[in-house]
Amino acid sequence: MDAPEVIASPGRLRPPRPPSRWAAARKEATVTAAAVAAGFALAVTTVPATPSPQRVAATFVQALFDDDWTAASTVLCRADRDRLDHDTFTRALVALSGGSSLPSDVDLEVDDPRPARGLAGAQATVKITATSDDLNRRDWAITGNIPLLVENGGVRVCFASGTASR
Repeated sequence: MDAPEVIASPGRLRPPRPPSRWAAARKEATVTAAAVAAGFALAVTTVPATPSPQRVAATFVQALFDDDWTAASTVLCRADRDRLDHDTFTRALVALSGGSSLPSDVDLEVDDPRPARGLAGAQATVKITATSDDLNRRDWAITGNIPLLVENGGVRVCFASGTASR
């Protein structure tokens, strides 16, 4: 009987390498980096951005033209929300329009905020011009300064702040 032929492998066989003492640390660092990146991506895509002063002023003015007290009150400072109600808001709209109805469709042109003097905190005004192409409202326009105040980390429309533009 012939003996089975043994095929030798080239080179020598090595025993398995022991794990590196840094392997666990690299694995933990990789997992931590992935978790931080995922958390950042989630925060950037789900946390709403803070509205700009121009956006806050435009939201308020659009609410005036839409006769939408709820939308207007969401951007008012606490002092104005405490002293104004829907009836006062409606009377202010009538005074703004000179007793006539306001156009139903307006385009807003919003300027950059300008620093302003006032009684409280960081303040500015934003000049807004509203125009309309409604039938019988050709060349209609109204311009005004909207006073803004930083309150609780957010920009608010605030007439009670005593803001006067420079």
